[in-house]
Amino acid sequence: MERGDFNVNSHLEKEKLSVLSKYTQLESEYNKESLTLKGTVLFIYDYKGYALECLYKLRIVVPNNFPAEWPLVYEVGGKVRKSFHVNATGSLCLGSSLRIQSILRPNPSLLNFIEKIVFPFLFSNEYFSIYRVTPFGELEHGGAGLYQDYQEILAITDINQIISFIEKLPNLYRGHSLCPCGSNKKLRNCHSSAVRDLLDVPSKALKSELCNLKDFSRSITGLAR
Repeated sequence: MERGDFNVNSHLEKEKLSVLSKYTQLESEYNKESLTLKGTVLFIYDYKGYALECLYKLRIVVPNNFPAEWPLVYEVGGKVRKSFHVNATGSLCLGSSLRIQSILRPNPSLLNFIEKIVFPFLFSNEYFSIYRVTPFGELEHGGAGLYQDYQEILAITDINQIISFIEKLPNLYRGHSLCPCGSNKKLRNCHSSAVRDLLDVPSKALKSELCNLKDFSRSITGLAR
């Protein structure tokens, strides 16, 4: 499919149509590098029997190689406070790469990304605006929050072990390899699911998180001295 002087990824076009058929107030625009969805989304999110109607104005920038690279999501209606996990670039901080990948693995579609990753974030913001607490708990910002998330998912408390775990990923090929967590168990009997998810995380995102974890490790090491 063509748009002016560039070709449109047919897979991305299908992903776009799936979203627009459900969220009809969104508009789409292509350029050579990405698809942008922008407009108002209205959704009802139910958490443990408590439902909230949420209305947000969003701009979602979807790379042409999605799902090999994830979208950047911006809330442009002024409803998300900057202290509520908003990156320096203005995009929403939606969780660690491992967390996102583990949620999307069964069906890494654009619609699923919006409904299972973006909407819970916005619901949490909406809930906080009413009750002044977050329904799912709240991670710290930056490297500290990444450490919390990886710690919970991997059940590894030592940040340097988490860093080592990620760094060993390129050398893991088979289930009979030793798990990178240091347990001396074979991978298939230990962290096989987490390793599978991490191997599918976009490399750019994983490298960025590894740098943030290393920076955080150095900061807490300095505090301990």
